[in-house]
Amino acid sequence: MKVIFVFNHGFLDINPLTCGYEHCSAKKEAVTHRFNHLCIHYVESGKGFLEKNGKIYKVKEGECFVILPGENCKYYPDRDDPWFYRWIGFDGELTSSFASMPPVFPYKGDIFKRMSDTENISSLREYKLAGLLFEFYSELFDLPRRDPLQYIYDVRNYIELNYMHDITVEGIAEQLSLNRRYLSRIFKEKTGMTIRDHLLMTRIIAAENCLEGGMSVSETASNCGFSDVSNFSKRFKSYRKISPAAYKKEFE
Repeated sequence: MKVIFVFNHGFLDINPLTCGYEHCSAKKEAVTHRFNHLCIHYVESGKGFLEKNGKIYKVKEGECFVILPGENCKYYPDRDDPWFYRWIGFDGELTSSFASMPPVFPYKGDIFKRMSDTENISSLREYKLAGLLFEFYSELFDLPRRDPLQYIYDVRNYIELNYMHDITVEGIAEQLSLNRRYLSRIFKEKTGMTIRDHLLMTRIIAAENCLEGGMSVSETASNCGFSDVSNFSKRFKSYRKISPAAYKKEFE
């Protein structure tokens, strides 16, 4: 492991704090961390795994993984193809933007190599790193902003195509590469209902069609994304004020 010394200048917008790179061996133990700053690793070759928030992400060559301030996480190399990664840790006012990034995202560029090359700079290393971080920031976020209504359409379309599966708000946000809180907020602002409520409504409407078409209650529950018949009956009755069995009888 090579850790490049970085002096904390306390820059306001983007303030580099740590930098380095490591060729990991297949036997390297998992690294467990809880950073007080933002840390981004770039996998230059090989593969590895990131564990955080109860999920495991496989990270491969050409991808970055993000560890936000205060997050408990664990990361370790693939035993058959251990990774070589470079990292940069920093804080500052602009780091809040990274909360909207997915935990793992692809990156094509040489910013991280150029950051590592600052080990050969004898002075003003932090200024060079800060400049590279600004460049990295502009590459990630200097994009045309999508109309929030387009995200609402994407959510509705995704639910319409996948309501029969075990989907979650977190999973939908990951599919759209958005922060879950941001997506939930704009959906509620634009529609007046939560994503979970919209998912339930979609499933209930689909269940009504199934029951009206003669499908059994248990088959309907299974085909409309409910975990079991009991949960389906409870949700259906709460939404329609009538049990699915009673609703089905009305169309017999």
